[in-house]
Amino acid sequence: MALFFVVKFCFGLFLISKGASWFVDASVSIANKLRVPKLLIGATLVSVFTTLPEFSVSFLASVKNQPDTSFGNAVGSVICNLGLVLSVSAIISPIKKNGEINSKSFLMLLIGVFLYLFSYYFGHGFISRTLGIILLLIAVLYLILSSLAKNSQESTENCSDSLFKIVLFFIFGGSFVLVGSYLVVSNVIPIAKLIGVPEIIIALTIVAIGTSLPELVMAITSSLKGYSGIALGNVVGANILNLTLVIGSAALYSPLKIKEKTYLFDLPFMILFMSLFLYFIIVRKKINKISGFFLLSVYIFYLTVSFFN
Repeated sequence: MALFFVVKFCFGLFLISKGASWFVDASVSIANKLRVPKLLIGATLVSVFTTLPEFSVSFLASVKNQPDTSFGNAVGSVICNLGLVLSVSAIISPIKKNGEINSKSFLMLLIGVFLYLFSYYFGHGFISRTLGIILLLIAVLYLILSSLAKNSQESTENCSDSLFKIVLFFIFGGSFVLVGSYLVVSNVIPIAKLIGVPEIIIALTIVAIGTSLPELVMAITSSLKGYSGIALGNVVGANILNLTLVIGSAALYSPLKIKEKTYLFDLPFMILFMSLFLYFIIVRKKINKISGFFLLSVYIFYLTVSFFN
């Protein structure tokens, strides 16, 4: 039985890898066809799609009355995106500052601080339905404003592929990523439980990494292809949607009770990663290989403390 879980898990990784390559190429072609910046595509279209695994896992966990998994998956994915996805992408190809990412990065940090303060001091350890509605409204506003943004320093190129071919690769690539994500997520929990790890730790680490695989593969594929705008925009956009769309929809169905350990350790670590990201992008103006290794080492430290504390 354990071998069957592993086989399905590996097949899911294969589908995500293949689908991500097609999806990124199609996304870039869409950006070129529509004459919009690649960063915009990464921050909206790709981000919404790669956030679907987190959304489905967190919402289903809320339906099953599992707030630890619901909230932990979203927060853990944000930490994973900044500590693993972004660092690996920077190690492969240094990420340079892009003018449009500044406001989105500040928004990401503000949402993280807002979520921490309001749920702890005003929600008394709960993310209420009211806060969930506020988060969903922020998600809708973010997507609207992002879709209206037209200015960018990143140029677009002419695309010779037919629209039918682009749409076909977009659909098949997206479908592969979704099916692969389902296989990975549905089998990572049974595998993790074999080692006797508590639910909140599974959600914040293993499940979060599992649901962040689309972002990881998208970032790696984008970096290898030289599309750093998509990698950077995808991480920031996915984080904003994780904190608003994913948590907001789960809380709207059922208020989420947050453990004290999450407030004292996981959420502060999330805000720390956001602050480090802002420092590298805005002050240092890039995330080079050394910075990537530093972020990765901090993330490994976070995982180690989570498992052994």
